[in-house]
This record gives sequence, C-alpha cells and structure tokens, in this order.
Amino acid sequence: MFCLDRSTVKKCRPAYRPWSTGPLVLILVFLLSMISIQGCKEKKKPSTKERMSDLIDLNMAMIEIYGMLNGDGDHNERTWETPVDNWIYGDVTSDNSYKGTTAEDHPRALEIETYNWQPDNEYFNVRWNSLYKAIGKCNEVVHTITDKLGPEDPKGLQLAGEARFLRGHFYFQAKILWNHVPWLGENKNASDLTNDTDIWPMIDSDFQYAILHLPDSQRAPGRVTSWAAKAYLAKALMYQHKYQAAKPLLDDIIQNGPYSLETCYFDNFSKAAMKYSESVFNAEYIIESSRTETPVRQGEEGGELLEAGPKEYCAFHQPSQNLVNAYKTSSEGLPLFDTYNNSDVKNDEGIPSDKPFTPYRGNLDPRLDYTVGRRGIPFLDYGIHPGMDWIVDQAFAGPYSMKKYILSHADKNTAAMSSSWAEGADSKSYRVIRFAHILLWRAEVAVEENDLKYALELVNRIRNRAKTGCRLSGPDGRPAARYVIGLYKNFPDREYAQKAVEFETRLEFGMEGDRFFNLRRWGRLEPAIHDYLAKEQLKRTYLKGAVFTTGKNEYLPIPVEVLNRYPKMKQNPGY
Repeated sequence: MFCLDRSTVKKCRPAYRPWSTGPLVLILVFLLSMISIQGCKEKKKPSTKERMSDLIDLNMAMIEIYGMLNGDGDHNERTWETPVDNWIYGDVTSDNSYKGTTAEDHPRALEIETYNWQPDNEYFNVRWNSLYKAIGKCNEVVHTITDKLGPEDPKGLQLAGEARFLRGHFYFQAKILWNHVPWLGENKNASDLTNDTDIWPMIDSDFQYAILHLPDSQRAPGRVTSWAAKAYLAKALMYQHKYQAAKPLLDDIIQNGPYSLETCYFDNFSKAAMKYSESVFNAEYIIESSRTETPVRQGEEGGELLEAGPKEYCAFHQPSQNLVNAYKTSSEGLPLFDTYNNSDVKNDEGIPSDKPFTPYRGNLDPRLDYTVGRRGIPFLDYGIHPGMDWIVDQAFAGPYSMKKYILSHADKNTAAMSSSWAEGADSKSYRVIRFAHILLWRAEVAVEENDLKYALELVNRIRNRAKTGCRLSGPDGRPAARYVIGLYKNFPDREYAQKAVEFETRLEFGMEGDRFFNLRRWGRLEPAIHDYLAKEQLKRTYLKGAVFTTGKNEYLPIPVEVLNRYPKMKQNPGY
C-alpha cells in the first residue's frame, strides 16, 4: 500500500510484529491501516489559486536563476570573476588573448594568465561560490516543485526541466574548471561534502531529464528548450570523449532541429541583427527581472562589458598576436596549420595614432575583422580604429581590441541597460551554444569514425558562410582588407581532417571563451601553450618566466576557503 507524501513516496503500512498474531493485534493493525489511509487522503492537491500563486513564485525563482548565468545576478555582488563567456578562464589561459589593460589592473587575473595561480586567488573563490549558489537555487526550485505541485504537475515538470538544465550548466562549468567537484544533489544544507566522485553521470542525467520535460520551443527568448538540452548533453558527452553517444543527438539537431547558420557571421554578435536562427542556448541581458517570462542575465560588471573597445569601454580581454596570425590564409584561402605563426600580421604597436600606418596586405580570413579590432579597419559604427588612442597600454597588452561583444554606437541608444563601466553593454546577449558548435562537434565525431567525407562537408559548411556571407567594408565600400577564404577540396587523411576541424573551431569561435577547454579535451593543451609562450613572451615581457606545468595547470586549484569549510574535500594535484 502506497500513498503520496509531498516530496517523497512512502510506504503506508502498519507496524508488524512476528510474535503478535492474535485477533486483537489484527484489529489494531486494521485500525492503524485505516488511519494511515485516511492520512493519505487528507493530503489534498493545491487549489487552482494556490497552484497559480506557486507557479508565479517558481517562475520568479527561475528568472533569478537565469540571471545568475553571469554570476550572482545581483548588482550588489561581484561578477568580474564570473562572466558567462569564461573569457578569463577559457581565453586568457590559452593562446587566444591577454588579460589586457595594465599590469596594475586586477593583478590576480595576471596570475591566472601566467599560470602562477594559487588556491588563495580570489577569482577562484568568487567563481566557485557563484556556481554553487546558483546550483543551490536550482535545487530549491526542484524541491519546491515536488513539495508544492507534486511530481506529475505538467507545468511543474517543465519548470523542473528548466531548473535541472541550468543546474547541469552550472555543474558543467564547475567540472571543466576544477574537475574534482562535489555534487549537492537536492540537499541544499550539505555540510559534509566530498569531491571524490566523478559527477559526469549526474550532469548527463540532468540534461536527459530536461530533454524529456522541456518543450521544443518557448515563447520567451532565452528560455531553454528540449533542443538546447540535447545540444548541452551532446557537449557534455564530447567532453567525456563519448562520441558515439553524442552522435545521434547531434544528428537529430542537424536534421530535425529549428536551427540554421546566420547568413552573416557577425549577426551572431550584432544586437540589431540578432534573429536567433543560430542560437541554441542564449544568455540574455534585459533591464530588470520584473514579473515577466523573459530570462534575465544581469551582472553590471560582467566580463563582456569590461572588454577592450572604444575609449568608453575598459580594456580587458585583448586578442593575442598568435590569434590574429591564425586568421592568415594561403593563396587558396585555406588555413596555415603549421606555419601561421612564423610571421606576424602587421600591427601598429608603438606607432601613435597621429602617425602614418598601413594595415597588413596579406590574405586573411574575413572572420578576423569581426573578431578583433585593429588599426586601420572599421570598428562597428565608430569609424576607423585609430590604434594607440583606443588602447590603454599598448606596451603591456598589445595593439588589438575585442570586438564581438562591444555594443555598436547606434545600439547604445536602444540598449536595455546601461552601467557605470560601458553604456548599454549589458544588453548584448551571449550565445553559449550556437548551431556552428553542433556542426563542428559532429565533424569531430566524423573524424573519430574516419568518415572524412562527412567531416569535410561539415567544415566546408562553416567556411562557406564565411566565404559567401558579409564582408567588412571600408568607407569607400571596398573590402576593408584582403579577404581570401576557400573551401577544402578533400581531407587526404585522418590527421589532416583532425587539424582542419580543430583549426576551424578556433577561427569560428575566436574570443568566445572556450579555447583552453577545447585544447585540453583534444590533448593539445601543453604543446599549444608551450609554443605560444615561446614566441609571445618576446612581445609581452610579463610572460617571460611563465610556465605551464603539466599535471597541475590543466585545472584550477580548489579555493582554500572551500577546503577550510569542507575538510573532507581534497585539493587538486600539484597544489
């Protein structure tokens, strides 16, 4: 005999004593059983009014959680260390970018860039606390849904799907940053945490639940769908090298999903042109979290608006020379896998803005100038990038500016939010997963299967958008640089195909915060960083002496404050 008891299903049965089987005992057993049954019947479903009130409260809680995608979702909390695009953890730690600005500005971030990080670095503690605060909020929503609405309420199941999707996202972030992390489950008061269990299966389970209980589409932009859950599960499986498990998910999204590549590459980053045809999972910025169905990503001091651009912006997250060089192309318009960094794309370092400068005249992938701001090339609608005048400290952090997440001058007039750092910058969304990710992950699977023909097709699909789509033009209407990009004719062998897929991933997602994690899962991290530092330290003197230590720097150290709170947790190797 069973009955529903709020948050759990319990057996409703009388006590049993093997030595007491007389009639009186049987009568007592019967009476106790009837009382138990009556107790079950008295647990009524909430009234329509109560249910609607609970749904409103749960919806508000979900909006708050969406707001935590970029940190605590609270202007009173620090979000410098918690950007949704992971620029400090995924780009600055890689060969894609520098911390930027000046040596004195956020020196703890400079420790991260030079791999001189320690468990007491405040960035790590803030990031950890931000993720686990968000996870705790997700757990509260899941528990409340079960407790108040019951496990079969349709709207409750959907909200639980959203909560578990976002919980999976936050755990995924913790996993790729620290590897050995604890799982709270739905026990928000856990006081005896350990981090000796691999949480990948639980992350996968959250996304699988979301697939089952989320709709295919949502009325409000930014709210997650079953398609987004399939994509995130595929991403988690790719990080676990479970290619065959990811394959059917990726095929389903490609063949049956509602997504397509934007015609113009930069539409992925232009507020005015954002059509969402390529967006699978977006983190949105909106002015306030009022009683609305639209998710909100707050965070006045989040990573994107601190990035380098026109003078009114701060100067963090500046592109590296290595990244810029990667966009050079051959006479056939193909990447230079092994030789791209032998010489530099010409830059204006050390040349004042009032002195003559002629930009690089060699062949370039057109995605460079949608990713990087450089002198002599138009910068959104601000005019020609003047070089040194827009760079806080060229000698320290180089001559280039971030471009993808800078709001255009025109869009600032319609921006939903302004901040003390950069007017309107918070209104530009970040695409956590877009359709181009799906295509290139599937290309990776094809290479693993030695299906080089399909890998070629998918990579060329990405390159063809860059080839036939929009090109950046100068004031005279002509191309702003010598843009030469071609398609691969064939992949002669698996090694070449693997290089092509990995290189394409770097070009397509340059400055989007995932380079370090990709290099690590490909097994390329140590040699890539070694080669990068060998040359880049000749340009950025603060990189002299920087050493990437294998067996240590692949993951961040568990913050010392966390170890002090939970003594059963173990530090990562090397610290």
